[in-house]
Amino acid sequence: MRCGAAVILRTLDAGGDKRSPICLYRAKRIPLLDFAGVRTSLHRPDLLETQLKAALAVASAGLCKVMLPMINSVAEIRAVRQVLEDLRRTINVPARRSGS
Repeated sequence: MRCGAAVILRTLDAGGDKRSPICLYRAKRIPLLDFAGVRTSLHRPDLLETQLKAALAVASAGLCKVMLPMINSVAEIRAVRQVLEDLRRTINVPARRSGS
């Protein structure tokens, strides 16, 4: 059954002031927000891929949007989109048409 509402998945928002054992990096001399949000996910591609695979799995049932925390640059969005596209091809999920 479809209700027509989009599912919004927010990727991990760890790092910075949100300490977590999965963030395996040294915080010495790294400004608080320089390693937070999406930068943590890009540093740990295994975690990012798990989250994006979940997004692709639910996307087949309807509209799924992915929210990326603490975006700092267009390059970060492009990097996540590339990971998503590579996963989509690997697990053979059909591409959505523009505007979907």
